[in-house]
Amino acid sequence: MRRISTGVFGLDRLIQGGLPENSITLLTGSAGTGKTIFSCQFLWHGLQKGERGVYITLEEEPDDIKEDALQFGWDFESFEKKGLFKITYHDPAQISIASTIIDEVKRIEAKRLVIDSVSIMGLNMESPSKIRKLLLNIINTIK
Repeated sequence: MRRISTGVFGLDRLIQGGLPENSITLLTGSAGTGKTIFSCQFLWHGLQKGERGVYITLEEEPDDIKEDALQFGWDFESFEKKGLFKITYHDPAQISIASTIIDEVKRIEAKRLVIDSVSIMGLNMESPSKIRKLLLNIINTIK
């Protein structure tokens, strides 16, 4: 199975070289545990390797995320201007969120996708199985 490096080299070593390619990885934790930082590191590392990325935020403003990323030296703005990266806010109540995410990924031919956060996206769904189906639809469409 091919692996995609997270950019966190100690973690990559522990998980046999990175995350499985073409897979969904759920990152969970309480507020302040570093989920957003990890997600930014994952996308930034991909950009450094020539892999385009999309960051869908359902909570924070894109400018706030980009500003926080700058503290680590990750200038997402420069990649956005080149059309290699896209960070957008979407209303989690939006009915067509899956098609919106798919469109964003296809538009720039992204290799890496972060959705922050899936738990917020699931607030308007009746069951966890609907979230799973939505995520599988997204990943199968963009593979």
